[in-house]
Amino acid sequence: MCIRDRNADDNLIGISKIPLRIAFESLILDEESLMLNARMVRNNLYPIMVHDELASVRDLHSDTEAGVLQIIAAVGTAAQLSRLETRLNESRDVPTNEKRAEKTRETPSQRGSYYERSEQSDNFATESAQEDNRHIEKVRKGAEHQRGKAAQDEVVSETYPNEEEKETSLNFAEVFISILELVRSKEGQINREYQYIFEDTHKIDRIFTRKGFSKFLSDLNLGIPSDFSGKLAALLDANDSDEINLEDFLSSFRAYCHYYSYSRTRISDIMSSLYKQIIAAKVSLTEFETQLFAMSEYGYVKPANLRVFLESIGIKIPLTLFEEVTACLESGGNNYIFVAHLIEYLQAIDIHSEVRAVKPNLTFLTKLILESFQSIVSTIGMTKPKEVERLMSEISRKAGMLTISDLLALFEREGIKLSYLELYLVFEQIENS
Repeated sequence: MCIRDRNADDNLIGISKIPLRIAFESLILDEESLMLNARMVRNNLYPIMVHDELASVRDLHSDTEAGVLQIIAAVGTAAQLSRLETRLNESRDVPTNEKRAEKTRETPSQRGSYYERSEQSDNFATESAQEDNRHIEKVRKGAEHQRGKAAQDEVVSETYPNEEEKETSLNFAEVFISILELVRSKEGQINREYQYIFEDTHKIDRIFTRKGFSKFLSDLNLGIPSDFSGKLAALLDANDSDEINLEDFLSSFRAYCHYYSYSRTRISDIMSSLYKQIIAAKVSLTEFETQLFAMSEYGYVKPANLRVFLESIGIKIPLTLFEEVTACLESGGNNYIFVAHLIEYLQAIDIHSEVRAVKPNLTFLTKLILESFQSIVSTIGMTKPKEVERLMSEISRKAGMLTISDLLALFEREGIKLSYLELYLVFEQIENS
């Protein structure tokens, strides 16, 4: 990626690397003879999706993070690639790079315009904005009730100070997790002026306006997109008062780091069990990978089809193990698994006997947080049954009127310390169930 400077010269910002071997292994039947998998090339309407997520850009001179790119990479014939390109263009309401980046983040269940024509894709921007509006309205019900806000268009105008923010395709929880993961994975590259904030475990009560908080995220120098910052600021401003307590973000970051470590251990155990089943069935990992990609839908597979595939090659895993496998791989409840992630985990087990890095997964993270929340409430309920009963009764009685900040205060009153992230995901799950 290049950028033109004032002297009209092209300067290289950096390079971004993505793994391509999965395409080679799915298209080539025999590595020695380089025999092509003709069925994959002849029968597929669309190319194989190799990469469909954010990728970091490294500065070659300083070997530091120069930013991030949303990359969609696919391998196929000219006709397949042209077909995909056409569908990508059709799915855009506005022909901008930002719109293309947001659309390529979706999975097959969301991108009906890629794999099956759907008129819904023509209304993508409108539906995305409406969903964001509904979400913010729900998060702020408490503040709305207390102050008697009547005009919804006023909420909308405050929520979207600019069009760039409106075009973000990820929901609030996904944006929250994306930013926390970016900070966690690049903590050593944070602007020195702010590093102490993340290293200190003491509570830091520092109030920002929304613009001030967005600037704080920008000043970290981690390449956090401005629309992500604006969306997170809207979420953390639970009382709609243009006030954000930095501690809400920092406590969420510490909680996220804890669950990231825990999820890595859990996923290592799950993938180790699956790996043993594959080896017991006398199926090589290369053979497993090739066949799975061959039956996938352009690099994605539904859980039900994954189970059928496993049984077809002689791998009959217990239902509980299969549910754990899909739980740690399904993304955002879209009922699809990105095959490349499964293969990466299995390769890590094969080489290192453990998974050393996990992909941010909102579904699995929420599952772990819910388990922890239930355990904490149950434990405290055994020693303080009346207090916990009173707390739950109060929450139930004021349902729809409490913001996340209100809930934090109520739980802290009973000695239950939870982060903004934990309570947000717990009550989102409860409301959506």
